[in-house]
Amino acid sequence: GSIYLMIIKESFADCSMCDLLNSKSSIAESNCKRLEDVDVVFIVESPSKDDITSEPPKILSSDYGQVFKKYFELYNLSKCNYLITHMVLCNSTKQLNEETIDRCKINCFKLIDKCKPKLIVLLGSNPAKGFGLMPENTNIASIRGKIFKWKNIDTFITYHPVYVFKTKSNAENIFKKDMEFIANRLNISTGKNNYEKNVDVQK
Repeated sequence: GSIYLMIIKESFADCSMCDLLNSKSSIAESNCKRLEDVDVVFIVESPSKDDITSEPPKILSSDYGQVFKKYFELYNLSKCNYLITHMVLCNSTKQLNEETIDRCKINCFKLIDKCKPKLIVLLGSNPAKGFGLMPENTNIASIRGKIFKWKNIDTFITYHPVYVFKTKSNAENIFKKDMEFIANRLNISTGKNNYEKNVDVQK
């Protein structure tokens, strides 16, 4: 919507120099009318072809996205105040490079600054790298399932739905537990959206 475009115009990201300047984008999905009401932000890598060919553009609309939505609905995460967005807002037909991620993540950070959520959920290695939470020579398996601090906001890392979709059983079981953890973290099972802070945090 226009509110997201306005924020991105204010973000100072240099889109004019980006390789994806002429690519279609999918910015964000939320059930909140005001960004200040968002409690949890989910961040995936970039829009898929299915996302940008939908009208209007969507997020996680492809087959692998259904894996995310399956557990998003199962654990009632759709009932909390959420926003889903991308680390890179435009579709890319090739693997994202660090320059593109570094340029576009400024837009993502601007959205988070407006939301001031209680929890950020990073899905996959590129969002984890973009947030500076995945050191070199580290794989996603070694940091998923942990809470880190980013700008004093609790930030949880899990697998990208593409990886879960392709590897099936084992990764999906882990992903399911991670989504359940997120729901419990937000106290969704109680019908209240009170945030729990009495757990160990990785710094």
